[in-house]
Amino acid sequence: MESAVKRLYYSFFGQEMPASLRNFTEADVEQKASDLFDRLQRREEYGSKVLDSKGRFKAEDSEAFREGKISLPELDLFMESLFPGAYAATFSYQCLPTFDIDNAYAFRGKGLMKNVAGMAKNLVSDTQRARSRFQTWLNASKDPYDTYAYILETCQSFGLRPLFFIQMGSYNNGYDTNIPFRKKEGRALLDLLSSHADIGLHPSYASNFDKQILYREYTELNDILGKKVIKSRQHFLMLKFPETYRNLLELGIQEDYSMGWASQTGYRAGTCRPFLWYDLEQNSFPGLTVYPFTNMDGTLHEYLKLNPERALEQISEFIEQTRAAQGVYTPLWHNHTVNNRWEWNKWQPVFEQMLALSCP
Repeated sequence: MESAVKRLYYSFFGQEMPASLRNFTEADVEQKASDLFDRLQRREEYGSKVLDSKGRFKAEDSEAFREGKISLPELDLFMESLFPGAYAATFSYQCLPTFDIDNAYAFRGKGLMKNVAGMAKNLVSDTQRARSRFQTWLNASKDPYDTYAYILETCQSFGLRPLFFIQMGSYNNGYDTNIPFRKKEGRALLDLLSSHADIGLHPSYASNFDKQILYREYTELNDILGKKVIKSRQHFLMLKFPETYRNLLELGIQEDYSMGWASQTGYRAGTCRPFLWYDLEQNSFPGLTVYPFTNMDGTLHEYLKLNPERALEQISEFIEQTRAAQGVYTPLWHNHTVNNRWEWNKWQPVFEQMLALSCP
């Protein structure tokens, strides 16, 4: 696989390029393939010291963003031009709705002290949340983040099976504040989700700095589910190359879904198709499949400050591009962003219309 064209072929097809295909000797084709292979495998992120406050490579510092190509599936367009018909025929369009469970519940399962402290804070600054917290305590209403039945029923109505990534950490570090899943409430939720959806690990922020924490979270999720988890997405999309993927492979993770931006929508790797990760330092394909995504709820609403109507327009564009490329449309949502309340009021219809547009 000495040429960039052959490495690209293996990234998407998972096999050596047959000798019967074209012999790409044109220098311009090989240079373009080399540039796009570097984008696919994120060479510019290796060893980068220009990071945001959480230690992440920023979308705005990427070459694709600077060149105005972040919203184009450039790899897919290039591959189709090299292998017309063959590239499209190797895959069929799919929609895979995904959900990151950073906080399973707003109030339930948080313990007395946390809820008392939260109530005191809400009474001063947010009376709506204080009222909701009190009603949840009395079992007079569902927890505001308890949208699981709605998510499962809505996805099922469109013939889609969702994928949930479970954040197992509760460390009081300001980043990892989920409920303890070993307790009754957490186990019941995992039982519900695993019966109707696929489950992946959502490694905590803290796990990026301590491999023992990563191992403990992974082992705990496996133990509770009674089966081995093979899918993962980083909390806060924390990706450091090549360390993050090497650590996941050591656990036994086979698929990662972190390949997208927090602050911008678009194609981080230049493709909407799953591909094999290539370790640029070890010059090998170690066995991890990467599933990229183009849009996250928080990116649209919190970073880009789009209203629901404009957000749906942008989502529609990505769906059409993905459908044309025979890729996998993998939107990223959270359980609390589809509750149609507070700062996410009017966003539930966006979620529903997205599913209607994106189902095969």
